[in-house]
This record gives sequence, C-alpha cells and structure tokens, in this order.
Amino acid sequence: MWCSLGQVPGSLRRSYQTGVSRRRRETRDDIIIPYQAGPNANPEDARFILGASPGGHGIYGTSSLDRVPTEEAIESQAVALKTIRCQTA
Repeated sequence: MWCSLGQVPGSLRRSYQTGVSRRRRETRDDIIIPYQAGPNANPEDARFILGASPGGHGIYGTSSLDRVPTEEAIESQAVALKTIRCQTA
C-alpha cells in the first residue's frame, strides 16, 4: 500500500521497531539498512525521509533514479520544442 511522503517516516519507524531490520542490527552492528521509499522522487524527499526516520542508512528508490528524472527531461524537451514555430512562405 502506497502512502504519502509525510506518512513514510512513521511507517519506517514502525517497520524498523517491529521488523527484521531491528533484529539484524541487534545481531550485527555493521549491517546496512536502506529504505525503499515509494514516494521518494528527489533528493529533497530523501533528505526529509532520512532526517525523520532514524535507523536507516540510505534510500533505495528506483523511481527517483530513473523514472522521475527521465520524465522531467522529456517534459522539459517537449515544452522547449513546443515553442518552436514554423515559418510560413
């Protein structure tokens, strides 16, 4: 189930407190725990999530790495191309 960006830290805290990540950290202190955050779309979102969600070591968010930047680049190019007008004879 997807949640809003504002709901992510609470969800991650609950998951960490009750889940495998916490138990793994109790066993080994050198384990790396990345978050896979659905609504993470840019570095500002990742900064917010990591700042409000202690226990994790980074964000694994494929949309923020490939889909979102690609969509933004395509949209930017489409808007720029749309401004070009053909000359009439």
